[in-house]
Amino acid sequence: MVGIVIVSHSKKLADGVKELADQMVQGRVPVAAAGGIDDPDNEIGTDAMKVFAAIESVYDGDGVLVLMDLGSALMSAELAVEMLPEAYHSQVMLCEAPIVEGAMAAVVQADGNGTLGQVANEARGALRVKATQLGVELPVRGGSDGVRQTPDNAGDLPQITLTIHNKMGLHARPAAQFVSTVNRFHAEVRLTKGDKSVNAKSINQVATLGVRQGNVVTITAVGDDAAPALAAIQALADDNFGETDAVVAAAADEQVAAELEAGVWCGIAASPGIAIGPVFQFRPQLPAIELRHNQDPDDEWQRLQAAVSAAKDEINSLYQHARRAVGDDEAAIFQAHLLILQDPDLLQNVRSILDSEKINVEAAWDRQIQTAVAAFADLTDPYLQARAADAADVGNRVLRHLLGVSLPTLNMTEPVILVAADLTPSDTAQLDRDKILGICTELGGSTAHSAILARALGIPAIVGAGALPAGLADGQMIALDGSTGRIWPDPTEEQLAALVQEKAAWDETRQIQKQ
Repeated sequence: MVGIVIVSHSKKLADGVKELADQMVQGRVPVAAAGGIDDPDNEIGTDAMKVFAAIESVYDGDGVLVLMDLGSALMSAELAVEMLPEAYHSQVMLCEAPIVEGAMAAVVQADGNGTLGQVANEARGALRVKATQLGVELPVRGGSDGVRQTPDNAGDLPQITLTIHNKMGLHARPAAQFVSTVNRFHAEVRLTKGDKSVNAKSINQVATLGVRQGNVVTITAVGDDAAPALAAIQALADDNFGETDAVVAAAADEQVAAELEAGVWCGIAASPGIAIGPVFQFRPQLPAIELRHNQDPDDEWQRLQAAVSAAKDEINSLYQHARRAVGDDEAAIFQAHLLILQDPDLLQNVRSILDSEKINVEAAWDRQIQTAVAAFADLTDPYLQARAADAADVGNRVLRHLLGVSLPTLNMTEPVILVAADLTPSDTAQLDRDKILGICTELGGSTAHSAILARALGIPAIVGAGALPAGLADGQMIALDGSTGRIWPDPTEEQLAALVQEKAAWDETRQIQKQ
């Protein structure tokens, strides 16, 4: 794999560019920073020995691209190359591309196993994305910028059509995921939006196309591995290009075909994949909250403080568990839960109710939590609406401590498909991936944190399916497709055979994507 070296007069700048590049491709490309000089009185400058060491650290035979900022950086890089063994010289290229934009483009191309020349060309073209956004014309190398009109025969080529749900469209990170996936295949793959078509193996061309949230794009592929290439791209899109903040359409009719087979239910596709297995219904309930008058608000306040403290301890433990299971980004959901418990207005309002109305703390706390839940639910943004579930989750956790009710557990002995009215983020984060084959809930949306966690755990899930038939029983065979929102109760042998085949293809595609 081609290595990248960043040379700058500033150590902080070189290290910062390396950090950005590593984040872009999750550290899969060797990148080294050679910035500043070792002089405590004047750290600004470049050091040929640092550049030499950086090149050696990333060199593995496929070549090294060196990006420099200005002035003596070029001289230091040239001197470093002269010090290298002669066999290295033809495989080390000093590139005039801008170090920030160039490095981002270079690592994506290198991640796709591009040659040294291809990586350098992507780096050189990196400014075109910014120029296009600013409406500035740049000279085109070789007479073409890679963007061309959609060919007349495009409809005859193997293709898939996608609606982009990511909040920022195909911006840097999802675009990098897309290009890296495409570059694993030999097929010629093109990305089309409207009447413009670009080379899907070029991060610059993909970014220049300006794909935004809600845009419909077509991906065509030609070559011996065109089919697996399109399958891998589809799997990546189903996973929202690796982003958890993608806004997926909330209406079920946008997730499933207009006409469904008889006897097939539908809901909102929340986490892709196919699951087949017996039903296990999970419907925990809190006891009804009774309103009682109490003449000692201080005592009730102390009870609340103890319950909140216990809830914080549980959430901290859950946060650590989630970090191990799904990573820091998704685990941050539970940091938000802690912030809810620390909300001074929430706590002060409960205290005011206790002092003025002399009622029990369970009733006062429940009233304030329901107010917070309703406030989120009244918002027009679907993503913010879904935060109502977080407020309810935190509120119920405290109520359980106040009421002395144990938290519900999901300790399965056999693999099942979990069916529930709804799942809280706390419930979802603790699911055992080996025992929970899939999830189906009557309520919820695809932007709820429980759905986000299901995607992070890789558990197929459908939410918002509405009231499921009363006859649904534990142990009943059921199948679901988290990519389309379809649910098959008691699938026929023919349906089951087709679903098993689709599941095998899906699992194989996921394995390809993870490689």
